[in-house]
Amino acid sequence: MIIKLTKEYDLGSKKYKEIDLKLDNLTGADLLECGKDYKSRMKSNAENFKDFDDAWALTVAEKASGIKYGHLMTLGAEDFLKVVNQTKNFLVKGWGTDEDKDEKTPTAEA
Repeated sequence: MIIKLTKEYDLGSKKYKEIDLKLDNLTGADLLECGKDYKSRMKSNAENFKDFDDAWALTVAEKASGIKYGHLMTLGAEDFLKVVNQTKNFLVKGWGTDEDKDEKTPTAEA
C-alpha cells in the first residue's frame, strides 16, 4: 500500500515523497515482534488496549515500511494520520465482522 505524503521528508538518510506500507507481507512472527517492541516502548499494561493505540499502529507501520518509529513520529500531522489510520484499518481486518460470518454461512432456500 503506497501512502502519498503531502511533502517530501528526510527520514534518516533517505528522502520520502511516499511511504510503501507492505502490510500484506507481514507474518505472524512479525506481529509478535511488533508486540514485544510495543510493550518495551510503552512500559505499561497497555497491551489490553493496543488495538486502539496509535503507538501500536506506528510500531506495525515501522515493521511494514522499514522506516524507524522515531522517524515516522516526525511526519506532519496529516501524513502521520494517513500512516496510522491505514495501518489500523489493516489490523482491524483481522477481527472479522458479522458480514464475514454471513458470507460463509450457507443460507437455506425457501
